[in-house]
Amino acid sequence: MKDIRGAAKREQEFYRREGAANAIRAELTKDNICSALGIPVQSPSPVLALCRKLVEVGHHPNTPIAVYRGDVLCLRIRSIGEAAQLEVNGEGTGFRPLAKPGRDRPTRPNSEAAE
Repeated sequence: MKDIRGAAKREQEFYRREGAANAIRAELTKDNICSALGIPVQSPSPVLALCRKLVEVGHHPNTPIAVYRGDVLCLRIRSIGEAAQLEVNGEGTGFRPLAKPGRDRPTRPNSEAAE
């Protein structure tokens, strides 16, 4: 069994030490719009898309981001570079590495799917 309290304590310590001082503050509006530092992004997974955009425009990949909905902190990401390399998995229950452009995802032929 994982030590959830220990993991949470380590995360809080990391965020206090590394994240609070230099974290980017992002605002999540609606379900598909997120913005930070004057950069708005509209996407089915707006926070991940915003992280990709922030890295693209030159922000350091190790920069943490704190995402708020109004005054409520709803998500902390320790590294925009790590988040930029992820996408929501097909079931919507987790993440997988971002597919590279021009590469197809492995799929079964229709004949196998029908069996």
